Amino acid sequence: MSTVRLYFEAVVAILIMLTLSVISGFLAAAVSNNRTAVMVAMAVVFVGSGAILLLRVWLSAEAGRLADM
Repeated sequence: MSTVRLYFEAVVAILIMLTLSVISGFLAAAVSNNRTAVMVAMAVVFVGSGAILLLRVWLSAEAGRLADM
């Protein structure tokens, strides 16, 4: 895999994480006027979506490694 492709995929993953966290921030702001709750919601969604994307990459790498055996 080329380095440019790895950087591209990393940028796309971060953009997905940021988009989801901003959407959750707007939803939290609509429900609550508490800025702390909005920031917590954004942080939780950002970290959670990053964990899900990392798990997806890890599982696809494991499947490829097991197929080579």
